[in-house]
Amino acid sequence: VPSSGQSLVEIVNSSAQFSIREMALAKIDDQSQLAEIVANHSIAKIRQQAANKLTDLAIIASTAEKIKHSDKGVYRLLRKKVDSANALQKAQKQQQLVLDKICTDLEAQSRLSLNPLFAAKVQSLQQQWQQLTEQKSYTLSNALQQRFDAASTQAQQKVTAEQSKKALFE
Repeated sequence: VPSSGQSLVEIVNSSAQFSIREMALAKIDDQSQLAEIVANHSIAKIRQQAANKLTDLAIIASTAEKIKHSDKGVYRLLRKKVDSANALQKAQKQQQLVLDKICTDLEAQSRLSLNPLFAAKVQSLQQQWQQLTEQKSYTLSNALQQRFDAASTQAQQKVTAEQSKKALFE
């Protein structure tokens, strides 16, 4: 690595040795510098490596648009990143809706009068919640967890009170 005070970006852009360019690129974390390399570097492999290091979705999307017609391979790589992030976001939103519905159902169940299926329905909702929240692809908000806990506790108290009542009459 030259000691004349060259920046890492300058080394990536001008070093005669490819391996030195790669080492300099590996040390760059600044998203705007990486995007600049993706958009303007003359060597496809360097553009691709820089594209792989991009993590900021806004920068990835804008860079993809800039290179759309000049580098199809890197464009596809960036689009794949954007599409994956969008799919993950959509899945998380869908899971949020399902968890919200479980809370709503459990709260509604707690307001209903006891029926023969009450305990089974409460247990079913609690199991659904547990299965969904065990998946690590979703970050659960504290508010939603507290809402579920409150509804679950209320329903469970109703079940326990009913069981106690039945035990007294047996």
